[in-house]
Amino acid sequence: MEKKKIYLILPPSHNTRTPEECLGLEYLVSAANFAGFDAYYIDARLEKFSKSDLLEKILKENPFIIGLAPALDSK
Repeated sequence: MEKKKIYLILPPSHNTRTPEECLGLEYLVSAANFAGFDAYYIDARLEKFSKSDLLEKILKENPFIIGLAPALDSK
């Protein structure tokens, strides 16, 4: 049986601060993988994904669950 995919995403940001890892999402991915899911963490800012790049990837992979972290931008 194929594992269900989970994507936990830190969305693109207009913030000019140095990117910081989102340890909470990384812990959740680890727990989901341990529970038998095929979980991934995507840091769209570090990977330089635009909103359209990110949407294209999500639509292509069709994950079972998508989780988004809040973007803490001032814009």
